[in-house]
Amino acid sequence: MLNPLIQETYSEKQYNEDVFCLGSDYAMVLDGASGLDKANRMQTGSDARWFVEQMMRAIQKNIHSNQTLKQIVKEAIQSLIPLYPIVEKQYMPSGCLSLIRCKEDTIEYIGFGDCVALFELKNEILCLYDHNIEKLDNLALQSKDPYPILLENRNLRNEPNGYCALDLTFKSLDMCIEQTFKKEDVRSIALMSDGFYQLKQLLQLDSSCFVQTLYEQKEKALPLLYSLQEQDWPCQILPRFKKRDDTTVLFFTL
Repeated sequence: MLNPLIQETYSEKQYNEDVFCLGSDYAMVLDGASGLDKANRMQTGSDARWFVEQMMRAIQKNIHSNQTLKQIVKEAIQSLIPLYPIVEKQYMPSGCLSLIRCKEDTIEYIGFGDCVALFELKNEILCLYDHNIEKLDNLALQSKDPYPILLENRNLRNEPNGYCALDLTFKSLDMCIEQTFKKEDVRSIALMSDGFYQLKQLLQLDSSCFVQTLYEQKEKALPLLYSLQEQDWPCQILPRFKKRDDTTVLFFTL
């Protein structure tokens, strides 16, 4: 049974492109990204929102099956492919995912992209996500004309020397992060989109101190993040493309 300490999501946009769910024995956070043309092909206001909502529902459908998490995600992708028009890679919606499932004695984890998973273990804090997205974004942030670099980066999705993210292909399945933990070794888990992970970066905390902050600031974590983002509105302390991104965090004990 998962015991939630924080369940929060927030967006300043009309459509929040983060989604999450927390069941009794599973949890996930997804962070969607629209194609570079920002098209609304599915007529839902945001193709990124459509993508992550559909992925979440498809994963939930099989979460209690005997399939592995990778098999469940593969079936979810398969179910979405016929629903979306065929477009070039840079115009395809995509998304990042952190997903955990509890079994009798173990906790299974699978991650795609930069949705962060923090596991508080007995003797360490393990922080899992694809760091390559940060590296590629930093190249664009250092350029006076970032669009060509962003376009090039999108074309590196699920390619060698690129980054991992869910999309309407199966390539991400070869680049995801998988891990299994003994349940007795895990004290707490935090799943979050990169928008919330900015709190750790703005506070310049190591993972251990960040987890302690989540315990201490359960009801104040989002206001603290927003305050720090307002103070850093020129995006100098933490270089980024905009002051605030969609923000989602699940923090729970077992």
